[in-house]
Amino acid sequence: MTKTIFRVVIFLAAVCFLMPKPDVFAQDSLGTAMKKGRVLLSLSSSTDAINYYDNSINSKAIGGQTGFDLKTDAHFFLRDNFSLGGRLELTRGETQNYVSNEEETFKVSMVFRRYFSKVSNGGLYPEVTVTYGRNIFNTQFLQPPSPINQSFQGNLLGGGVGVGFTYLVKQHFGIDVGLSYSFYRVFGETVDHVIDTTTKDAFTEINVSFRVGFVILLHKNTIE
Repeated sequence: MTKTIFRVVIFLAAVCFLMPKPDVFAQDSLGTAMKKGRVLLSLSSSTDAINYYDNSINSKAIGGQTGFDLKTDAHFFLRDNFSLGGRLELTRGETQNYVSNEEETFKVSMVFRRYFSKVSNGGLYPEVTVTYGRNIFNTQFLQPPSPINQSFQGNLLGGGVGVGFTYLVKQHFGIDVGLSYSFYRVFGETVDHVIDTTTKDAFTEINVSFRVGFVILLHKNTIE
């Protein structure tokens, strides 16, 4: 995981270093592209490294897996370079070893984002998210002498921090890459289908995600 994060950081640094200077792009007549009143839409997917803990990240990990998710965002610029937005996210994770584990999560997030940009072709940004979601787990190992067949359904609440880079190829279209770290607390019920019991469970989920996607910037201004 450390190597993956290091490679992502190097990639983002290389993009920032190698991108042409702003004066070779057609400039927005208003300076920064992330102007008050504009809307940035995005569709992205990411790969996730997910770890689970009984109580907190200080306790021993009780499991982990990789996942894939699909995100759609809408960011509304309340002032230049500052946006308040919403994000819908569907995550699916799966491991197939001796025990089969499947996870599906639907999340709704509020996203606060601050761009460091005074030019028309995008820029770097940090972001903070506050998230609520629904989580479903299924665990199966149906071989004797100790078969396992359990399902979990519950709610999650948490948030995260991230950093990203938006690059506008044209005045309305572009690409976006990002790296984020998220912390969730999950509450719900586990049903054991073998012995027919139901128990209340709670655990912590830590998610490190690398995202790539496309963006559309909605505005009426044309480049002069």
